[in-house]
Amino acid sequence: MRPAGPSLDEALDPLLSELEVLDAAHALGDVKDKQYEQRKQGLLVEIGLAKVKARLAPGEEVLAQHHFQQSRFPFTGFAFQDAAQESLSFFATGRRIFRWRFVDHPDRRASLHGRDRLEAQDYSRLRAVLPRREWRWGEAAAAVATILLALVFWSWLEITGPVLLLVGAAGLGHALFWPTGYWLLAGTDQSRAWRVYAVRKRSARALIGVVKAGVEGPSLVTAAEAD
Repeated sequence: MRPAGPSLDEALDPLLSELEVLDAAHALGDVKDKQYEQRKQGLLVEIGLAKVKARLAPGEEVLAQHHFQQSRFPFTGFAFQDAAQESLSFFATGRRIFRWRFVDHPDRRASLHGRDRLEAQDYSRLRAVLPRREWRWGEAAAAVATILLALVFWSWLEITGPVLLLVGAAGLGHALFWPTGYWLLAGTDQSRAWRVYAVRKRSARALIGVVKAGVEGPSLVTAAEAD
């Protein structure tokens, strides 16, 4: 029997209310962009954790968690800074891993309807945890477009043309010579393969440590082992 505690709605209502107030304050200019993004991401993490806790079995606890954002649009850069962002949170327990996804649209505030999804996989359904790399093709395409723009309008862009050319060249070099690293959580079903990015963060290493122990070892991981 699940221990008594606040319901999911009771846990989410104050968080959503705070998110709504934060959105309104930011729209009025009372909260700076950096402060807004930091607090919003903190609230999203709390919302994801609340949803995960509502699905935990008795005695099950979150041992590690990792969070990052990625653009929903393949091209990155200043021209697409208002594009939808996808926030992803991974929560690992001793028996399974949860993934919470939230699509953040700039024109849709303080609502979860149709914008989030919570999934879980038991470690018994994962066959391997593999380090992988991928080329930044979206960034490379955006860089090439910037270079072409600078060259085509070179005669009209006497000042900004060279700047755009340098920015495009730098972006192209970064995309081709610094591939993105990630951990692939390969399931027995190929459609269930999950990717964990932002691998240099300490939280990513802690998460992967718990997941590897769960996949490779028959016993449950304890909180002490997670630390």
